[in-house]
Amino acid sequence: MYFIGIISQKDYNKIENELYKKLDEKEYSIINITNETIKDIKNIKFDVVLMSNENTIIPENNQILKKIIDNSKYLVINTDIDNDLKILDKIQTNVITYGFNSKTTITTSSIKQEEILVCIQRNIKNINGKIIEQQEKKININKKCNINYMLGIIAILIIFEKI
Repeated sequence: MYFIGIISQKDYNKIENELYKKLDEKEYSIINITNETIKDIKNIKFDVVLMSNENTIIPENNQILKKIIDNSKYLVINTDIDNDLKILDKIQTNVITYGFNSKTTITTSSIKQEEILVCIQRNIKNINGKIIEQQEKKININKKCNINYMLGIIAILIIFEKI
């Protein structure tokens, strides 16, 4: 079983629903990391932690969050948001950034109503050790979705070879 942690107060349900469209619920468990759940899940070894919005974890829980991130295999983070990234100092995990700026690992080079052209700007080692080289991928999307969190979902699907 793979564990995916989501730090997203406002978009968690949408992200979870989109992920489960491509991931089997018998193989993947998606967990919302919040101030209310963090102490109960602190010992789960996540495969991926996604930070799609501002870090809403209160400062008293930052050490627990840092431990969760350090113990995960991947951190997928939206670099377009204003985050206090001090918590990420000296982390020991693979970091995949996404957003609309030119320095991210995953960005978009074209957006249309029902598809986006995703640009992988740096090689990514996926969960099975396979290298995903720099490339562009055409991805069909729901025209009502938020492109910003969709890039995070796409990053997770790339990690698990589901795209």
